[in-house]
Amino acid sequence: MSPLSGPEYRCLRTINLYQTADLKELVTQAGVGRQLQLISKPQSAAQTALSVRLCEDGYPGWIALADFKALELAPTAYQPPSLTRSAIHSRLPQAIAFAQQAMAQPNTYLWGGTVGPNFDCSGLVQTAFAAAGIRLPRD
Repeated sequence: MSPLSGPEYRCLRTINLYQTADLKELVTQAGVGRQLQLISKPQSAAQTALSVRLCEDGYPGWIALADFKALELAPTAYQPPSLTRSAIHSRLPQAIAFAQQAMAQPNTYLWGGTVGPNFDCSGLVQTAFAAAGIRLPRD
């Protein structure tokens, strides 16, 4: 993965990321506090989407132009947590407990879902580990 460049923004609310600029196919979600990097700026008044990447893993997507107001300039660049094997091991029960609680809630499978209660399979795993302070790539 090539290093990201340009300003980073922090999500003030959940923002949906889509596969293409037509905003029809959800690929993932960025919850409150996650950081995005803007890849493209609006080229015309008719443009309704912006190309972005998640700073955690470089995962690409498109956000609605209207969602830009739900971002603030990040005070610092994203830095992944540095965890030892034993630190990760000690946090596994917390990740498992999160997943069990999430599965016990009424939900609908949502392709690309990473914000409860509606997850997809990798989104649930990613979010459960994030709740324990362990960041995993989207796929």
